[in-house]
Amino acid sequence: MGAKQFFQKNKGNLMIVVIILLLFIPQTGMPIKVFFSRLVSFSPSEIAVEDRVLLDTYDWQLASTQGALANLSASEGNVVLINFWATWCP
Repeated sequence: MGAKQFFQKNKGNLMIVVIILLLFIPQTGMPIKVFFSRLVSFSPSEIAVEDRVLLDTYDWQLASTQGALANLSASEGNVVLINFWATWCP
């Protein structure tokens, strides 16, 4: 088998090897990684204005990290971030 036949037969495999090698070079690796990340990532969905629901009651009992109870009604009218996190997540 000649060199020309070898390259024609294995051109798909050779392209994969070249892409993998380019990933290890910092100047080419980062743009390739960003490109593939953008292919598989997606933007978060946005709720339409007419479908948004306002809370009618702020009477929620929440526990702080120290175990103290707090009522959400003390934060009415303010922007509040509530982080729900499972204890088994590292």
